[in-house]
Amino acid sequence: MVESAEPLCSHPNRRRIQAAMLSLLFMAPLDASAVNILFPVLQREFNLPIERLGDIAWVSVSYLTVIAGLMLPMGRLGDLWGFRRMYLGGGALFVAASVLCALASGLGWLIAARALQGVGACMMMALSPGITTAIFPANERGRAMGIVAMTVALGSIAGPSVGGLVAEAFGWRAVFLMNLPVGAFGLYFCGRTLPALAPTARARPDLPGGALAVVALGALLLAVTEGNAWGWTSMPILGLLALAAGAGLALAAHGRPRRCSTRPCCAGGCSWGRTWRPSPTTPGRCAPPSSSRSSFRRGLASPPRTPG
Repeated sequence: MVESAEPLCSHPNRRRIQAAMLSLLFMAPLDASAVNILFPVLQREFNLPIERLGDIAWVSVSYLTVIAGLMLPMGRLGDLWGFRRMYLGGGALFVAASVLCALASGLGWLIAARALQGVGACMMMALSPGITTAIFPANERGRAMGIVAMTVALGSIAGPSVGGLVAEAFGWRAVFLMNLPVGAFGLYFCGRTLPALAPTARARPDLPGGALAVVALGALLLAVTEGNAWGWTSMPILGLLALAAGAGLALAAHGRPRRCSTRPCCAGGCSWGRTWRPSPTTPGRCAPPSSSRSSFRRGLASPPRTPG
């Protein structure tokens, strides 16, 4: 089912839409930093010996690795399936995974649930720049992007304090359960506020690139985490480092930009590629083809402008 189209330039309720979006996005950095203080508690909860302390780090590493590896593919999926659908789906997945984290009976379960939680967080973090670009005019995007970045920073700063208070008062499982009321409010607010922006691309997401990024980051982080325990010159560590290097080189080769056309796009001679279309917001300038650039990249590529 294709969502109804709305103009991708300026939305009359853009401030309210951004507030709704950030109410849901705030959970991701808050939870990421709040969980870090739970490591001593998790060691006692799961009766881990001293030599397995490095395993606890994967509660956070799995979450962050998934976010880093899937950021760009999720942006492309937003172009394909629509921002509203993907953003609400990411928020719902994040809340559901938070419940699974709170119900974890073992460290492996918790790590797997955290990875699933990272998928939901990635969906929200990848699409927030695209939504911001779609609803704000060019002269307001710089400030709007700054508000998004400030919200992420505030969540990261508040996480340890909030997580410590909640864990001390109600136990470590409550750190994950606190996402339920926040997520329920955010989903309700977003459900009533986010516009149904139409999909803007038909090309498939770069799943091979995302898989290579996850493999490279996962192998590197596993080698760094277990280097002291396994020995830095041991075959498993050397193999992981070689795998990370190989996946990284393959990713670099895979992501090599295609040769752009020399046909000028505007008076300044800039060129974006082989497909051209006029900019909907700035007369005389061209915009990159939506089918070849994800919403995340379009958001980063939009320069801040000031009136006048």
